[in-house]
Parts: sequence; C-alpha cells; structure tokens
Amino acid sequence: MIKNYFKTAFRSLVRNRNYTIINIAGLAAGIAVCLVIFVIIQYHASFDNFHTKKDRIYRVLTEYHHADVPDIFYGKGVPLAMPAGLRANFPQLEKVASIYAEGNDQVLVLDENDKAIKKFKEEKGVFFTEPSFFDIFDYKWLAGTPAALANPNTAILTKATAERYFGDWKTAVGKKIKWNNNTVLQITGILDNSPSNTDLQFKVVASLGSGYTARFLTSKEWDGTSSSFGCFVLLPENLKASSFNEQLRGYVKKMKSPENKDSHILESINQIHYSQAGSFSGKTISPELVRVLWLIAGFILLIACVNFINLATAQAVNRSKEVGVRKVMGSNKWQLKLQFLAETFLIVMTAVLLALIISIVLLPALSKLLDLPLVFNIFHNPAAILFLFIVTGCVTLLAGFYPSVVLSGFNPIHALKSQLAVKNTKGISLRRG
Repeated sequence: MIKNYFKTAFRSLVRNRNYTIINIAGLAAGIAVCLVIFVIIQYHASFDNFHTKKDRIYRVLTEYHHADVPDIFYGKGVPLAMPAGLRANFPQLEKVASIYAEGNDQVLVLDENDKAIKKFKEEKGVFFTEPSFFDIFDYKWLAGTPAALANPNTAILTKATAERYFGDWKTAVGKKIKWNNNTVLQITGILDNSPSNTDLQFKVVASLGSGYTARFLTSKEWDGTSSSFGCFVLLPENLKASSFNEQLRGYVKKMKSPENKDSHILESINQIHYSQAGSFSGKTISPELVRVLWLIAGFILLIACVNFINLATAQAVNRSKEVGVRKVMGSNKWQLKLQFLAETFLIVMTAVLLALIISIVLLPALSKLLDLPLVFNIFHNPAAILFLFIVTGCVTLLAGFYPSVVLSGFNPIHALKSQLAVKNTKGISLRRG
C-alpha cells in the first residue's frame, strides 16, 4: 500500500516537471541555508567540550562595582594573589591553576651557542601556566608530561609551532628559545596541536615563574587585576559553584581593602565562549547572536514552506479531475491526504539531498569569508543527521498538510464539472479564434 503511494507520487511529479523543479529548488535553497547556519551554531557550541572534566572546570571572574558606573560588569582578570589564596584557604578544591598571556610576543630560536637564528612574532598563543593546568584540562602530549613545567625557564610547544621553529618536532625537546628578548626558555615537552574549537589556542606554554612572571607567584596584591592574568579551578564532584561562590565572596571581602567593592564569582568553562568577560582567543559569540541565527534559519525555512504551499494550492485546480476520479473509484479523504503527503515527502527528500550538495560546495568559501574552520561530514555528524531528519519531517508536515487538505476536499461531481467547463471554455475560445 505504502509502496503504491510513492509510486503514484513519483509518476505525478515526473508528469508535472516544471512544478516539481521549482518546488525542489525553493526548498533546497531554504534547507541549505538552514544547514549552513546549523553547522555554524554547532561549531560555536562545541567549544572546549572535549575536556573530560568540563562540567567541573570553572574560571574565576572579577565582578566590578564602580561608583561612577551603575551597571555591574565582568572581567576575566583576577588579582595576582588569587591562585595562592585559593590553594591555601580552600583545600576542598581539587586543582587551582594560574594562566597568563599578553599577546604580541617575540620569540627567538636559539642555536647551541644561544645565538638567535630565527625570529617569530606571535600575536597570540604564548601562555604562562603551572603543571596543575594540565591536570584540569585534557591535551595530548607527544613528548613530556605536565611535570615539564615544574621548573622556571622551561616551556612546551605545540607540534605545529615546534615544526615552524625547528623543522622537526621530534628534535625540539632540549632546544632553547628566547621570549621577548630577555628570558631564555628550554623546551621540555611537545603538545599535539590545539583543536580549533577551544578558547585556549596554544603555541608556546612557558612555566609561570619564568622571567618577570616570577613575582606573580609571591604577590600579595588583592586590589588590582590584570586582564592578562586568569585563574582556573577544578571543583570536586560534591561541590556546586553557587555554594562555592558564597564562600569566595566572603573570603575576598576580608582580603581586599574596605574601599574596594569588587567581588569574584566562578564561571563554567561551558560559558566562556559566550561570556561578556571575553576569552584569551578573543573569539567569543553572544548568546543573543546565536538566538538570532536560529530565528533567521527558522524564518527562511518558513518562507520556503509558504512558497511550496502557494505553488501546491495553485496547482490544485489542475488536479481536481484527478481527485474526482480517485474519489469515484473509492478513495477516501485520508487516502488522498496520504497520497499528497507522499508527494511532498519525495520533493522534500530530493531537496534535502540537493541542499547537502549545496552546503558542502559552499562551506569552504564561507569558512574563508567568516574566518571559521567549518567542516561538515554528514557521516561523522550524528547531530546534523538528526537535524535533517527533523527538518524533513517538519517541512513535509508544514508544507504538505494544507495542500493535502485542499486537494482531498474537492467534491468529485464539482471537480469533474469544473474540468468539463474549463475544456468547453477552451474549445469555444479556440473556435472563435
């Protein structure tokens, strides 16, 4: 029975080629735009999801309260004394790690005699941190362990950076580089390249305590903050961020001077990419923009469906004879509705396949335009497959329901009479000509 519906639907679509082509093209364009928007949103939603402890990883934010500014605003920088204070006063925290990055760093590659042989300008990607950082976050080590940053004046490189500096990353361990022309760092480890969907895009990671960052480890400064200096914590499984925030506020209030009204709260790593406080990569996106993208996708899909409904309804008059004959032969309304929904389903499925091809062809150019590493592989993206299934079902019902009701509602006698009247009118006009 179902096979017959689709066979009949296919024959009807082939018979009305122009109508079919226009509908498929319109739906394919709308679905392709929705699919591209879905890939963009999916990319942004995937940031730092690869860390196994992501649900317990938080960064400390500064909550600024200024007398001349009525609104509260947030920053990713914290006082230099914050990490040491958390370790000493909150032993329940599993791990605490400082991180420091300024940007626009100069890196000199040194030979065996400590003579500069290459010079690189790194706008971003040079970080200073502690071994505990790699107990919080998951990064693949190609050489060395987190202990590679246990001593001052040591550094690790990512594979791509090591190849730029030394040609072969396997020979980089033991070599030396000079940071900002004043601090010599020995390479003690190699990390695999950072994924594109992380706000911590490493190139060089040096040990905190190297060069002038040594003063960060012993600082007692609580009233000042630097946007370049941040702090991450790993909460135990039984401790909620909201509960710890109350303890943190009370502790910070005692440490700061009375006139300093700023406070500190935790922010989940899952929220960093959407945070108004910013990130070290500088590639955050606002939640409002994500919602706007969803609205645009939905609106475009709705327009494509309305266009389909208009064309199908306009075509209904030409199919009234077919409906009348089917009803005379015994078809009921539900059978006719299923027949027309089957036609819609075939059109939508063809449009989805065409939309996939359009998306795959357009994504490379769009990636370059938006400066985003957008990659779409339908066979390795279950979420995209589910999205297309949902779109197919929704569009079939949304675009096919009204035309199926209109077409199945024709009265067989009136339908046949109207067709005869149309033929007679055409015959009279032809004879008059």
